[in-house]
Amino acid sequence: AFSVIAHFLVRVDQGWIDGNLNSSQGWIGYNFLMSFLLVFRTGQAYSRWWEGSTLLMQARGEWYNAFSSCIAFTSQATS
Repeated sequence: AFSVIAHFLVRVDQGWIDGNLNSSQGWIGYNFLMSFLLVFRTGQAYSRWWEGSTLLMQARGEWYNAFSSCIAFTSQATS
């Protein structure tokens, strides 16, 4: 997709669109699209990272509780 857009932007100078779109407008549109995609993908990655971190902490708590229960129920206290 990148190569198609880059090829289009280079060809704009040669008059493919009858002069209605100059190269600066093409680059502005291209930069806007790339910026939008970068922000969108970064936001998705950040939310996935937080979800993974939350699940990891939850699993850690579950293992801690299980180990604590094993120790509590197998201790040989003399009462």
